[in-house]
Amino acid sequence: MPSLAAYVRHAEEYGGLRDCWEVACKDLSALDLGKLAETLREQGACRRRVGRKGKTATVERFSLTHAETVALVELLIGVGVDDADIRRYASASQSMVGAIRGGKIRNENEKPGPSIIRARGKPERAANAPLAALSWGE
Repeated sequence: MPSLAAYVRHAEEYGGLRDCWEVACKDLSALDLGKLAETLREQGACRRRVGRKGKTATVERFSLTHAETVALVELLIGVGVDDADIRRYASASQSMVGAIRGGKIRNENEKPGPSIIRARGKPERAANAPLAALSWGE
């Protein structure tokens, strides 16, 4: 099973931040998903020098959808992560975390709970993505 470091390394080398996130949702623990979301957002905000003349290009941006944010916050609450870390990992406000803790905000799924993160990726897309072919044994 791939580790958090393997997903971060893959995202740094090949891009595809959204694809990396979707595949990682099936493999990583709640805490590692939070750390990955934070790292992918940071990578998406970077500007890199490219080309012969050293022009800067913005790397693709990464952000979680509202449903993914709610699901990630629920997962992190479930494993006992404190609010400050939840806000940092999920990029959520304190009022949002409090509302989720109080049950005022829930996933839009049929079933309440964090199942959207686990079921979000499309199997046929993930199977064709470069991530699926990568050797994770390192």
